[in-house]
Amino acid sequence: MSTPDIYAGMAMYIRDREPGGLDGLFRPGANLEIARLYRNGYYRNIREVLSSSFPVVVQCLGMDNFTTLAKNYGQAQPPERGTLTDYGGTFANWLADQMSPEQSWVADLARLDWAWLECLHGVDSKPVAATELLTARDPEDVQVRRLENSRLLKLEYSLLDFWTNTKLGKDEHRVVTLPNSINLEDQWVIFWRPEMTVYSRELKGIEAQLLEALASGKHVDTGGTDADELSVLFGQWLNAGVLQKCTREHEK
Repeated sequence: MSTPDIYAGMAMYIRDREPGGLDGLFRPGANLEIARLYRNGYYRNIREVLSSSFPVVVQCLGMDNFTTLAKNYGQAQPPERGTLTDYGGTFANWLADQMSPEQSWVADLARLDWAWLECLHGVDSKPVAATELLTARDPEDVQVRRLENSRLLKLEYSLLDFWTNTKLGKDEHRVVTLPNSINLEDQWVIFWRPEMTVYSRELKGIEAQLLEALASGKHVDTGGTDADELSVLFGQWLNAGVLQKCTREHEK
């Protein structure tokens, strides 16, 4: 059996526990249960990676329930690379199809967990200072965009406050007390990291559209939005460190 076939056989056993592909690895009559060590290690690694990436989901569901979900996810969407560093990017959408209607909001918690993690590990970006605009010969020549490490997401449920309070809890392994009611209400959230700390807040009104445009280059119709209001928003973003200067690469 060729090396690729051996790898495929081991992968088949690890995912589906089908021993037929192990013939090339073991002598006839050998105890194939030794392969169980690799299978158990595979799912243990997946559980550890996902539980680290989605701590608030773990706290809400409990580790036993999360372990089952992690194993099912590993079977349905196994890693495609040799590293698990960025594994779990599709977990939130997958989770949305697995949860009951009463727990569909858990997928939004997973989206918040992942957005925070992506922001934390995103590109280091230096926010533009208000003084750079004030001292520029022509401030309009200084093009700005959203911080490259920022993440903008739209939730189906208004969960940012609950997610934040849970994440900041002292015991990451405790099962939290769930709120009596979850508001089925769209909520826009931004994560950004001007230095070493990840910040988050809810976006109101036209803010989400404007900040989305500042990352994608899209045009936003601001008709109906007072110029003073836009100026206030821009000032808030500058003070919070949400914006950076465009580089030539961004301008292309």
